[in-house]
Amino acid sequence: MKIGICNDRYEIRHKVKEILQETYTEEQGFLIHSYTPNEIKIDIEDMVFDCEILIMNTDYPESGLRGVAIAKQINAAFPFCKIIYLTENENAIKDVYETNHCYFVRQKDADQVMELAMQKAVNMVKQDTARKSLEIICDGHHVFINRPDIIYIEKCGRTIKIVTRFREYTSYKSLAGIRKMLGDNMIRVHGGYVVNLTYITYLGVETLEVQNGKTIPIGRTYDKEVRKAYQEYWKK
Repeated sequence: MKIGICNDRYEIRHKVKEILQETYTEEQGFLIHSYTPNEIKIDIEDMVFDCEILIMNTDYPESGLRGVAIAKQINAAFPFCKIIYLTENENAIKDVYETNHCYFVRQKDADQVMELAMQKAVNMVKQDTARKSLEIICDGHHVFINRPDIIYIEKCGRTIKIVTRFREYTSYKSLAGIRKMLGDNMIRVHGGYVVNLTYITYLGVETLEVQNGKTIPIGRTYDKEVRKAYQEYWKK
């Protein structure tokens, strides 16, 4: 489980990391990383953000960035992440409720309250067994993809291309193997394609079209299954 600490002040990042390392060790499967706000911003823009828990401030005056705005971006693109706010600004509590988060900790109470916040966040991650995120390795990074955002997956030689609403990813996984990691909405339509039923805009005789305009062939082997799944999906 990856835990991120985001602050524009080194001393705060270091102090929080020391508190966490007393309980959450690598031997137990926890990885703790420190980030500046700009580093988090770049990871979000590059779609390689992969923290399952992020401890962050509501504002970053030294970087000129709003923490709440960053949290909204994380909520939208990486909803698997559990956000804990750690701030000196007590008045910011009214702003954080614009975002999905699991705890609000005042800086002065960090020593006493952070453990409670972390317990809640860790339990939320563990209990989220039907997680909507898919973990892959892309360009050497561990990447979490929000499953509902996947439009289709295409086999490309020894790799697969995962096309989402936001960007494309390449991974050395088999199409059959990754299909087992996906939900019922993702259906095999051809030897080289898995498609999200949600994004099918046109179902023809030999092809279908998805929301981004891509035309995908329907294999004879999968034809009946595809049409049955499509009809059942739209009956729900």
